[in-house]
Amino acid sequence: MKSLVRFGHRMLLAGAAIAGTTMGLNLPAWALPEEVILQKLETVPMYMLITDDGQPIFASVEGENGEEPIGVTGVFVSPSDAENLVLARREEAKTLLEAEQAKANQDPAAISILTEQYALWQEANILPIGLDRIYQFAQSDDAENLTFKFFPTVEQLEAASQVIENDSFPGVPLFFLSIQSTDESGNPITTFPTLEAGGQIPIFFEVDPILEQIQGFENQDNLSINVMALEVFISKLANDDLPEDEQNFLKEMTLIPAEESALLIQQIIESTSGESGSTSE
Repeated sequence: MKSLVRFGHRMLLAGAAIAGTTMGLNLPAWALPEEVILQKLETVPMYMLITDDGQPIFASVEGENGEEPIGVTGVFVSPSDAENLVLARREEAKTLLEAEQAKANQDPAAISILTEQYALWQEANILPIGLDRIYQFAQSDDAENLTFKFFPTVEQLEAASQVIENDSFPGVPLFFLSIQSTDESGNPITTFPTLEAGGQIPIFFEVDPILEQIQGFENQDNLSINVMALEVFISKLANDDLPEDEQNFLKEMTLIPAEESALLIQQIIESTSGESGSTSE
């Protein structure tokens, strides 16, 4: 990947400190109407691990100060990452169970637990789910003791770290391009390339489309690659204390899923359409 450092970084909308990649979404009043927030999020597929009966697979984490344990369920940006985790956990559970069963002095309790874990990962499924549905569920009573941990791809984390010139990026990175110029009075202004259809500012889950955008500019010296965390983006959507110009900026943004997700969703749509056509014949 070509160097991203020379384009600089601005961390626009970064706001307050990012709380890792875990999001409970206990949010304040909305900066934007809820229907607008959901429209922005519904175009983005995420991937969760569920059991055969549709329940999310989660890890139980001890609560602080004697509080009840909290369930943490993974949400993956990449379906491949989700699939690879399931395959790895299946193999790990099988190895641990076989090792315990091979012992001369078997521990029945350990075998029982390992058998349950092995069965759990054998029935694990990957559920494509819209980010809007995760957002809604996270605010419901059903998610009172459940948080969502987002897993970005390693490649995009590395790209984001390169942009901000830091060893790590705390969150799911979103990339967008900005253009620095001056107005008639010589004051600095920042503008953003927009999509031809709809005129909205595209925000990408991958850096490659940004690099393609850059190639379309003859003068690249006034361009900046910006990166912010998905978690921050969502919290900004739900923050009614933002200045009006920043709220307007958010209204003009549209999330563009990663290419892998876009292709997968297209395959699902085509498969569903094909089945419907066969049924109607």
